[in-house]
Amino acid sequence: MGISDKAEAYRQRLLGLIPSLVYSGGAGGGCEPVQFDLYPRDYLAYAEASLEEQSTESRVRCVGHLKRAVDCQIALFFCCLGLEDYFKGKRLNFHRRLEFIKALGLVSPRSISRLNSIRNRVEHEFVDPKDADLLLYFDLCQCFVSVLEAYAFYICCSAKIEFEISGKTAKDHTNWFGSSYDANAKQLEARFSRDDSLLFDMSSMEDFAFGLRCHFALIALGYIGDAEECRRKINQFEVSNNRVEPTANAAVSSASRSVPRVGGGSS
Repeated sequence: MGISDKAEAYRQRLLGLIPSLVYSGGAGGGCEPVQFDLYPRDYLAYAEASLEEQSTESRVRCVGHLKRAVDCQIALFFCCLGLEDYFKGKRLNFHRRLEFIKALGLVSPRSISRLNSIRNRVEHEFVDPKDADLLLYFDLCQCFVSVLEAYAFYICCSAKIEFEISGKTAKDHTNWFGSSYDANAKQLEARFSRDDSLLFDMSSMEDFAFGLRCHFALIALGYIGDAEECRRKINQFEVSNNRVEPTANAAVSSASRSVPRVGGGSS
């Protein structure tokens, strides 16, 4: 199963437009604060404190805190997208959630593979975790949390993003392009003009993931202005490697930046 003809047509139109897009503004989606008793940064702090104790018991405890930090950050991110209840209801596990995040282009496949490999080794083998493995696992988890934290912030602040198209005039009614995400409706709209738009929703998880991937790439284009990176992100979506439909069984992107966290809790 791959993206539809509609999604592929969107990709081609967007790739043609990107060199002419000039950021003109955006708006937040009104994300409600996510209320947990503990947050990813709390678990990272507990893990760091456990690392300093230098005992077998503390290293095992550190592994548990790091697992919770990653799981908590994934839950926060999916809450910001309005998808947590859906994924929880479908009982999609950690690896299926990672596949969806990978499909969005937020975390590199190599980082996903390393995170999974170390996570499996330190969690499922009955051994004293090695210091080298544990330190690498800590760094990967910390970077993973930072990246998803940043993108949660992006989607809350830039659920709607608009561009002017250079060389077009207002008389054409085609001198602008916009992408907007509605977390409540779980729907993304790409609008080329007043009467020309495309909708992506969860009726096709592949198309939905692709639409969201494009939206995140456009947010980065608006903030950074790197057209080639935007084109690369959109071109690299390969559905054969990103099985995200919910019926299937089942360190970090260079875009990483430090931004304010979503939700409360101690740092």
